[in-house]
Amino acid sequence: MKNRGLGCGENSPSAPPLAHAPLGAWPLRSSLIPLLLLVLAASATLSGCRPPTEGDATSSATSEVEEKKSEALLPLVEVTTPRRGEIRDVLTLNGDLVSEGSIDLTTRVIGIVKAVHFAEGAPVTKGTIILELDEEELALQERQDALSYQDAQERTRSSQLALSEAEHSESLQNVSFQRAEDEFERFSKLAETAAGRAFTKEEFEAKKFAYDEAKLQLESAKLAKQRAGVEFELAKVAEQKAKVTLERAQLDLERCKVRSPIDGAISFLEVRVGELVQQNTLVATVVNRKRLYSEVRVPQRKLGSLEIGQPVEVRCEVDPGHVFPGRLEMIHPTVDPAEGTVKVRIGLDDKRGLLRPGMYVSASIVTASFDRALLVPKRARLFDRDQSVVFVVRDGKAKRVVLQTGLQTVTEVQVLEAPAISETSLRLDDALVIRGQTSLEDGQKVLVAGEEGKPTENATRDASEEATTPDSKLSAESAAATPEKSG
Repeated sequence: MKNRGLGCGENSPSAPPLAHAPLGAWPLRSSLIPLLLLVLAASATLSGCRPPTEGDATSSATSEVEEKKSEALLPLVEVTTPRRGEIRDVLTLNGDLVSEGSIDLTTRVIGIVKAVHFAEGAPVTKGTIILELDEEELALQERQDALSYQDAQERTRSSQLALSEAEHSESLQNVSFQRAEDEFERFSKLAETAAGRAFTKEEFEAKKFAYDEAKLQLESAKLAKQRAGVEFELAKVAEQKAKVTLERAQLDLERCKVRSPIDGAISFLEVRVGELVQQNTLVATVVNRKRLYSEVRVPQRKLGSLEIGQPVEVRCEVDPGHVFPGRLEMIHPTVDPAEGTVKVRIGLDDKRGLLRPGMYVSASIVTASFDRALLVPKRARLFDRDQSVVFVVRDGKAKRVVLQTGLQTVTEVQVLEAPAISETSLRLDDALVIRGQTSLEDGQKVLVAGEEGKPTENATRDASEEATTPDSKLSAESAAATPEKSG
């Protein structure tokens, strides 16, 4: 007998709908539902735990290459940070050294060189005898002039004595004249009275003659005194001449010894013993190497930053690492209209004795100084028309910052800081781009070389080459696609 209730026989018609199934079949179907759900959950779990297939590995490798391509396309930059430090505005001037005490020594007399006590380059002190001329002939002349001076002195003393005698004689004659004058006046007054009429004419003439004679003798004494005075003055003049002649002879005798007028060194000496030298012949040159100076020209725009006594640092190739201290000694009162420059004088003391006149030196004058200036490398700066611009990296993006610059050195430039820091200001902790900034744009994403987790310039270049090479792509996919065998 066939089971029509289940409807599953070969010759049975199609199964009726579930609603028309016999009531006895519901318990069996209800028990199958949880079992089916459990089988579906187990299948999903097994699907998630299976090893990656070859298609999954290829997709992962492709994603990594695409990520490398994206990073390779970002601009690679190198950064540093601004710093605080000292910066100075230094005016550098170049010139030649000149000795303040360079003196040429010449002979003042004619003579034969008797002795040379030093050679070229030897140090000498003030008053040191460098060479001597034969002084025998001049010594004889000096003695002769000394005798002439003594003779002139004797004549002066004799003339002075004669003058004294003339003055004394004048005094005596003056007394005699006063006596004769008084006697003649008294006799004249008596002659006008009755008692005086008793005097004879001869007596009156005698009194008058005595008066006239005393007067003539007084005048003669006065003339003798004047003549003695003139002779005394002439004797004194002759004595002075004789004295001058003697002093000249003594000076010529002393000039046979050529002495150094300053402390220094002999830079020139071209005479030999026995050589005849003429008057005003250059025989030696002495230079004072400790008092050297250099005259240089300064642009007139720098005059406001210069003052007398300002310290100067002088350098020379004779000792490149040493700074010779100096100071500004003179600023010329006029400006050269042709060049627009002013001549200044820089003096220095060479206590070590290394410098020489004629050496080429470089002088540095500090005209401004800042101790804690904000400094950036010059290679970070770009020029956009009349603006100085740098790029900084903030949150992985390039930020364009406009700078107000001040002083600058060979490698750094000063940034003038605003009173308040803003987004457009340069900060001390900013990542300042020093390489790769020429093609950046404001807000552009960048890749910083050397950051942790980010490639360096060489690594980025390798990644870019790998992303563009088919062989490397295939090898990467093959390395990633290693599926395990299912159990």
